[in-house]
Amino acid sequence: MILFTLSRCCDPSLYRIRTISANDLIEENWEKNCVLIVFPGGAANPYHRKLSEICGNSGNARIKEFVRNGGSYLGLCAGAYYGCRSIEFDKERSLEVVCDYELDFFDGRGVGPAMKGFEYCSSRGSYAARFAFEETNEKKEAVAFFKGGPYFVGVERVADGQIPNEGSAFVPLASFVAQPGLTCPPQSTCCVECGVGKGKVVLCSIHIEWGMGVCVRCRYDPWELKMGGSIDGVVSELRETKGK
Repeated sequence: MILFTLSRCCDPSLYRIRTISANDLIEENWEKNCVLIVFPGGAANPYHRKLSEICGNSGNARIKEFVRNGGSYLGLCAGAYYGCRSIEFDKERSLEVVCDYELDFFDGRGVGPAMKGFEYCSSRGSYAARFAFEETNEKKEAVAFFKGGPYFVGVERVADGQIPNEGSAFVPLASFVAQPGLTCPPQSTCCVECGVGKGKVVLCSIHIEWGMGVCVRCRYDPWELKMGGSIDGVVSELRETKGK
């Protein structure tokens, strides 16, 4: 889905979108023509195993250097966990992962799942999640697909107009609003910007690449999403779409 969304957002005359493997990150000179590297959803530990244990951390080192020199990193769901210094996933439950990661873009913790019921290889724990963009004067609410992502603990707001510095401050870009299924306090940060050298990092718990309209067009069954009572309008719209 991220490839589809990026292809819709990027001018093909200026940007080429391609996939890259762990081996490519180690062996290829990808940094020369790269402006953005995206780590999508799935699971963060396979990223860790391939880029840290198998490759001796050289993959992580190159990614960090790329960003410090002016590149950008976008982490979605699992990619957001992987960009944190430490994570707590399903702590004290059957899927527990509590560990530190090497990229360390966000000097805090990614804690999740931020909504109830997550299972791998299943639609359970999927939500049409409500969140609010952080604005200077007001918060603008939106809805996006969510499955298993974190909320961010340790976010320090910087003054308006200032750029966050690596290792010291971070900008919250969006936060969860009160809704059924939420495991974290309302207004917990679900998307954060981190300053890293000359570059920029955005870590996002929600799948912003999955708009609700995209869910329908791409044949993802929206009926398996857990809809909160506060977004009945979205449910009705999807029902009408499915019935056509």
